[in-house]
Amino acid sequence: MYLDVKGRFHIYPHDGNEAFFDAPANIRGAAARGTELDPFIGSTEPDKVLLSRLVAVPALRTRYLQYVKEMATTWLDWQRLGPLALKYQALIEGDVQADTRKFDSYDAFRALVARDYETKGAQGPVTRMSLKTFADQRRAFLLNYPAITALK
Repeated sequence: MYLDVKGRFHIYPHDGNEAFFDAPANIRGAAARGTELDPFIGSTEPDKVLLSRLVAVPALRTRYLQYVKEMATTWLDWQRLGPLALKYQALIEGDVQADTRKFDSYDAFRALVARDYETKGAQGPVTRMSLKTFADQRRAFLLNYPAITALK
């Protein structure tokens, strides 16, 4: 959470990267489901007091869903996101290629913006999801989420 100079609070998500992979159920039984991660995940957990109280207010819950719908409609649309992703990929490409300690190969970096990529895993080949696949699947999930389709 951040308080700006005008006295307005800005709430930032925690662990948003969990949407990029499937994870086992946590100790509370909620599983992170990659592109199908529920927009309200964690809102019923007792240690997430601010989140649970904010989404308990109907007007704030609706406003949040409207923002989620707007982001899914506008920013997860590959026609809009794709050119931006390719632009930023090109901007850092030289640094990634020169990096001697990168986590993955340069070929994976080149591929993973627009297409899925098969790489070696600890127990055999693993297909890594591209940003495009993620955006397309996440967008479809969110725009078909019942609380979002119910918005007027």
